[in-house]
Amino acid sequence: MSEVKRTILERIRLRIGSDVPDELLEDFIQIVQDRINLRLAPYSPTNFPTALDSIVVEVVIAMSNKAELHHEGVDNEKVDVYSMKFIQDLLKPYLEDIDLFRQTLIPEEAKVRGGGIKFI
Repeated sequence: MSEVKRTILERIRLRIGSDVPDELLEDFIQIVQDRINLRLAPYSPTNFPTALDSIVVEVVIAMSNKAELHHEGVDNEKVDVYSMKFIQDLLKPYLEDIDLFRQTLIPEEAKVRGGGIKFI
C-alpha cells in the first residue's frame, strides 16, 4: 500500500475505529479514487492528487457506514416511524470542488479566452 493510501486509511480509522477490515477500506479508497479520476478526465494526473484526499476520506466513511448497515444498493428504508434515505451518488456533494480542481489541471493553451476560440 502506498504512503498516500496509508495516510488516508489512518484518517478514516481516526473517525470510524477498527470495526471495518482494512481490506474493505482499501477497496473503498481505490473505488473513490478511480471515480474521482474519471471525473478529472481527460486531465487525470498520473498520481492521485493529495488535494482531494479529504473527499476520499469522507466518501469512504459514507461507503463504510452504508456497508456496515448492509444497505448497499438500497435507496431508502422505513420501519414504523423511523425512516432512512441514502445518497446514491456519494461524490455529488463534492462535484463543485472536483470541478474546481479539474480546472487547475487544464493546460493554459486549452482554455478558452475572451469568450471565443482564437484561430492562428
